[in-house]
Amino acid sequence: MTAFVTGLMAQAHAYLEGDPDDPVAQGLTYTSVHVWVDDEELARLRARLRDLIDPLAHATPGPGRRQITLGVVAIPQAGGADPR
Repeated sequence: MTAFVTGLMAQAHAYLEGDPDDPVAQGLTYTSVHVWVDDEELARLRARLRDLIDPLAHATPGPGRRQITLGVVAIPQAGGADPR
């Protein structure tokens, strides 16, 4: 996991070192959201992400295409289930 996060940070740092004019317009995004899910919902989420990402992961270079790095991390929070 450390290697994954370090790699993402290194790629982001290298991109920003290039002093991009408009990172957001160029597609730089960062999203962090906390959600409550049960095991079934988490499995559905993972499957839907795979359905979205897999076709793009197998795409090839071509006119108008650019490569991006998309990193998805799900981190279980301490404490487990909602105590309510």
